Amino acid sequence: MNTKNYLKELQRYLEPLSKEKRKDIMAELETVINEENLDYDSLIERFGDVETLSQSYLEDIPIEKRKVKKVWYKRVSTYLYSFLALMLIFGVFLYKMVQDPFDYSLYNANSIKNEIQDNWKSIDSFNTINILQSRVIFYFTNDEKAQYHCEGDDDLTIQNKTLKVSQNSCVVLVPKELSKVIGRQSNITIIEAKQNLAFDLEQSSLNISKNGIDYKYDIQKEKSDTSKLVSKESLYLIKLKLYQSHVSYYRY
Repeated sequence: MNTKNYLKELQRYLEPLSKEKRKDIMAELETVINEENLDYDSLIERFGDVETLSQSYLEDIPIEKRKVKKVWYKRVSTYLYSFLALMLIFGVFLYKMVQDPFDYSLYNANSIKNEIQDNWKSIDSFNTINILQSRVIFYFTNDEKAQYHCEGDDDLTIQNKTLKVSQNSCVVLVPKELSKVIGRQSNITIIEAKQNLAFDLEQSSLNISKNGIDYKYDIQKEKSDTSKLVSKESLYLIKLKLYQSHVSYYRY
């Protein structure tokens, strides 16, 4: 402990006193410390420990009132530390729950099938995808038909060249016809897109895995964060229309 901590601790012990009384005591003690250049050891030698010194100022206050502040402070501190510990445990648990099972950026539209081998389904091509409350990872392919792997049992459907994904978690291999992605309360990742894309996102997150590819960004946003993005002259343009959304580069 040093003199600064000594004074802070003393203030807590003097809580039963009035604000003005505490202020006078602390000012007087600080004056002595400064004038005599007292260090912590000198303080202890002259005034005793914090509790001993505080008792000399609290002699006229009933024992019950002296203790109440100290007990209250200890209880609050205990509750606070317990709450922070629980929040830390919950944070680690949540991170493990939402963390990707592997680094998606290490794969492409062909090699991802070696990592995820089962339950791939083919679907006609589309130019728009509408995502609601879902987690979707996009790979881009030269194939004419799209393919997808989803954790949910329901098949994805296409209506008016728009693929709909709702309350699901999917990996989608998309042809070059895809031009627009609509996301609502969703988490979206694109891997190495070599084409122009437009995103219309609300309360969603977009993770962009560049793998050495630069993009030019055209951004319209409201209450959204794109601070991590670096726009460069490029063949590929990504248009972003954002509301309460977050866009950054993909990190495993």
